[in-house]
Amino acid sequence: MGKLEIEASCFMKKIFILLLILIVIVSCSKKEKEERILIRIDDVVITANDFKYSFEYAIGLTKIGPNPRRFYLNNLIKELILAREGYKQDYHKGDYVTNRVAQRKDDDLLEAFVESRVRKRVKIPEKEIEDAVKKSSIKFRMIILPVTSLKQGENVYLEANKTNLEDYIEKQLERQEVPLDRKKFYETDWLDYLSIPPDILKVVQDLEIGKTSEPVPYGDGYALFQVLNIHREGIKIDDLKYGPRRKKMEKRLYNIKADKLIHQIMDSLLTPMNIAVKSIIIDELSPLLYLWYQDGIKKKYSINEMIINAPDTSKSYMIGLKSLLDEALVSHTGGKIKVRDYFDFMNYNRKTLHESQSVEDLRKRLIAEIGRMMKNREFIKIAIEDGYADSTRIRRDIRNWEQKWTYEIFKYNLVKDIKISDSEMKDFFKHRWRELDLADVDNTRFSKYENRVYNAVFHEKYIAVLDSAVEVYKKKYPLYVDYKLLDELELQDDPKSIRTTLLVRKNFNWQQVVPIVDLKWFTF
Repeated sequence: MGKLEIEASCFMKKIFILLLILIVIVSCSKKEKEERILIRIDDVVITANDFKYSFEYAIGLTKIGPNPRRFYLNNLIKELILAREGYKQDYHKGDYVTNRVAQRKDDDLLEAFVESRVRKRVKIPEKEIEDAVKKSSIKFRMIILPVTSLKQGENVYLEANKTNLEDYIEKQLERQEVPLDRKKFYETDWLDYLSIPPDILKVVQDLEIGKTSEPVPYGDGYALFQVLNIHREGIKIDDLKYGPRRKKMEKRLYNIKADKLIHQIMDSLLTPMNIAVKSIIIDELSPLLYLWYQDGIKKKYSINEMIINAPDTSKSYMIGLKSLLDEALVSHTGGKIKVRDYFDFMNYNRKTLHESQSVEDLRKRLIAEIGRMMKNREFIKIAIEDGYADSTRIRRDIRNWEQKWTYEIFKYNLVKDIKISDSEMKDFFKHRWRELDLADVDNTRFSKYENRVYNAVFHEKYIAVLDSAVEVYKKKYPLYVDYKLLDELELQDDPKSIRTTLLVRKNFNWQQVVPIVDLKWFTF
């Protein structure tokens, strides 16, 4: 190697080192800026990073005007002042806040458990992804006819083989005096190999189109299958390496492997616990809960509180539920879990039971939900043992949400006594009806727009009460805002990005990622 080549090589190495140092400096400078204090109210601090996430995850309505970041910040400061007074008056110690904080912390710990014990362990080889993309190019449409017993299945098989399963179902439906089903009810959409259970796939992949399978185990009984059609899609080389099709397949494979790993962990934890669900209590609970769901369970109230505070004149299902609160629902090697313990879990997990179509359906869902509760308790325990409860990320998340919920409950107590009279509403409609964006021809039809008038008058009073409270309480707490830092932050606040609104939620549990400014500052 010549002298010039050596010098050139050394020069390039120096340039590389300088670039590396520059990247590190810029990166550190950016991180340092994100952790700097943007807002301080009394002893509460909001970092630039806290503000950035809140701003960028908020919807466009909260970021308007010539200076959207300043507009958003001013409304955030109002909330922080009210939250600070809420803390002063101990609103953060009430059930509204403490129950939500406990649930959020449990969810954060569950997410930390899944991240550390599941996601990081799931690896999908390149060849497996490519093979899955190839195999998924073959899709089946078929008929599935469930039967209750093997004997019934064998009889159906003999009859269906005279023509086919499709024809057999049509003849059975024709015999119904009142048609309860249609043939379409038994037909599937296009399914690939990942959408079909492996034991069923073995049956249908070698089944000739139009032929009926023998009865095979399916669900709680058996089923017969007939392939209606098979579709084979072409695959480009690019599909195997990158693109939406590959990404979708990689995600599906990941979810399957992650679920399998979670079940393995769950079995290893729960099996030694000798968990026994009390079927007698389940049988008593199911019809009572079903009746309550039929009548409508209030969404925003504690299940236990509604039951405990129910008067003796309440409906029979409420009296029955109250009598079961201290009964042991589950026993295990570590002790017992009472019905009231499950209801604490049920507070934030009502949707699945709400979808029940019958008492028996609810009973099955209830057992599954109890299993989920037991699984979650053990996973949370492991996350705590792993030290995640004290992690910076979780502590910051809990702090931000506790602050938000303290603001909400304090705000509620400020505005709960607002009253709107008929004369106020009629006066608003008479003199300010244009504020409702009505056509001139509608300006005398008060009854048609009464609800809109009420909301407009209420919101005006609502904002007046809150603004007045902010003016009072901000004198109590010293406020510091680093406006220079605010202007320097890299935010998506150009007109186009603000018009594009996305509601960002976690994949893990579909909850909001961070608190955003209250929409009720702007609309009601």
